[in-house]
Amino acid sequence: MQLSVFDFTGKQIDKINLKKDTFDGKVNDVLLAQAIRVYQSNQRADSSKVKTRSEVKLTTRKVYRQKGTGNARHGSKRAPIFVGGGMAHGPKLEQNSRLNMSKKMRKAALKSALNLLINNKKIFLVTGFESLKTPKTKIAVSLLESLGISENSVNVFTDKSQDVVKKIMRNLVNTDVFNIENINVFSLLNSKNVVFTKQAFIKVVENL
Repeated sequence: MQLSVFDFTGKQIDKINLKKDTFDGKVNDVLLAQAIRVYQSNQRADSSKVKTRSEVKLTTRKVYRQKGTGNARHGSKRAPIFVGGGMAHGPKLEQNSRLNMSKKMRKAALKSALNLLINNKKIFLVTGFESLKTPKTKIAVSLLESLGISENSVNVFTDKSQDVVKKIMRNLVNTDVFNIENINVFSLLNSKNVVFTKQAFIKVVENL
């Protein structure tokens, strides 16, 4: 399996061979779904909280006399069954929605995501940005138009050594730039197309 490499003008200049043991075309849908669920769950702030009956400010006077009314026995109006009373069994800032995946599973999920993108021809490798003297957004616009993906959402992945990519891509609509240190299944699959700098892609593959 091969991937084409384009320069920043959108011209194909090279191809790289992909290892068969890593890029075998197999996609584990169950693992991908699990990886996305873990990622989204870990983004939660867990900031929801309700007041219990001990925190509600209402009178503590007994609602009505204990006997003779025909109604159930009640104390104060702070009870959860009364309007304005405390909430029973609500969130109290103690909940923990964090989930974990093993390192082996994360790598396998990332490998499946890359295979899925390659199978659907939604991944593009670009090189040559280091030769740019003046980074301008119009270069990125021209690149995406040449690749035929300017009308769709695009996630771009680069590494710290290529800040010029962030400079020319960050002002584009529907385009997000990520550092490969923060790469995950969700960031790969939540856009129509994915662009890697060649250098960043090689580093990702080496860590799989």
